[in-house]
Amino acid sequence: MQALWMLLASAMFAIMGSFVKLGTEHGASLPQVVLFRGLPSVILLLIWARAGRQSIIPVSWKLHLWRNLSGVTSMWLGFFAIAHLPLATATSLNYTAPLFIACWMLGWGGAQRDPVRILAVALGFLGVIAVLRPSINEDQWLAALLGMTAGAMSAIAMMQIRQLGRVGEPEWRTVLFFSVAVCVSSLAGLAFEGWGQA
Repeated sequence: MQALWMLLASAMFAIMGSFVKLGTEHGASLPQVVLFRGLPSVILLLIWARAGRQSIIPVSWKLHLWRNLSGVTSMWLGFFAIAHLPLATATSLNYTAPLFIACWMLGWGGAQRDPVRILAVALGFLGVIAVLRPSINEDQWLAALLGMTAGAMSAIAMMQIRQLGRVGEPEWRTVLFFSVAVCVSSLAGLAFEGWGQA
């Protein structure tokens, strides 16, 4: 059953990426897209927590801070890449997080450093470059670099989620605080950029 939930989650992320692309192509600003990505989760989770008399006080503010910093940065960079690159290319860059996690594990995480594992990670990054090379124009390299950075920041966020789980933080509270951070960042973007479109 958990595999089906993972398939559903992947499908929903693909649909979200498509709507981000459509939204930006039809004049929505990045702060607007980010706001509407986070706002429904905040509203629904607060209603659910209130109805179930759940405490929203976190187990570790510090872990939430690092998770939200990396996760929100990853979201902004990933959405920027989706807005400025072909959707398939931007999605491929956003899904480089496992490669960055593998690099960290080989370098500092205690994984065994044998030639096969190192070669596998190197081939993964070469595959990303192979995908990029034919599909990126000269004026899209910044967006591609930011998309790759989104993958790296997503890897950091994933490792922080694991740490939050280890200290007993429930998933819903992790999602709630992340969604609040997403909304706050989007409001900062809207304050800087404004809401209206010409």
